[in-house]
Amino acid sequence: TCETPLAQPDLRGLEGKASIGWFHDTVGYVDTRLADDIEALVDASGAELAIVQHHPGFLGGQELRRLTRLLLDRGMRVAIIVHSLDGSQIPLMKELAESGVAIIAHKREDLRLMHRYGLEALHLPLAIPTLPGEPKSAAASEEKPFTIASNGFLRAHKRFDIIVDALALLRDAVPEARLRLLCPLYPSADSDRAHAQVLDAIARNNLEDAVTLDTTYQDKQDLLVALSDADIAVFAYDESSEGGSAAAADAIAAGLPVIVSPSRI
Repeated sequence: TCETPLAQPDLRGLEGKASIGWFHDTVGYVDTRLADDIEALVDASGAELAIVQHHPGFLGGQELRRLTRLLLDRGMRVAIIVHSLDGSQIPLMKELAESGVAIIAHKREDLRLMHRYGLEALHLPLAIPTLPGEPKSAAASEEKPFTIASNGFLRAHKRFDIIVDALALLRDAVPEARLRLLCPLYPSADSDRAHAQVLDAIARNNLEDAVTLDTTYQDKQDLLVALSDADIAVFAYDESSEGGSAAAADAIAAGLPVIVSPSRI
């Protein structure tokens, strides 16, 4: 995992299983780098296989090349799963593939891009675990108020405030409608702004009794159970450099019908 200028991960109970491997600059976005003791961490792992989930916004190409070379020099097999891929990253991916690294993509769009540049990669569809039970319909229940859910880190581009505004409109037709936001804070300035925007939207629309905002981080199973109590999930994302939405996958895993914005993600 990583540390940021605003947060240090809590690894209590994970001794020997997790380490801080890089610094992610979530303030200036100019100083993201591998940890100073990355070589010692790799040596201590005793691993034979390394899987690198790579997004260029979290680790630049030069540091990815350095990390990959370090892993290969230790005799490890290396696989890189790409996120938010574009043409500028293709030369590096080709270089790494020629070194014996397996390149993997979740999205067929990324596979087509790499194929266009003569780079063959493996397709690994994003797996979605599911809770037991039948998928829900979006029909209101007579037993409880119609509840909308949205989840994911509280970031500005996810526009949770718009969902609050939409709830105000919906309640003209469905007065008992509720909104549950399961949105942990992220260690970045834009998360603080997004939090303030959501609180402002709730107050502006007088929805204090209709909106639940939970900013605590939940384990996956607890999150899925909490989501499953809703009737539908909504995601109003603006465009961003994110490669995919794990939050939407979680909503699907919880058995909810999902409504999304036309954002590329």
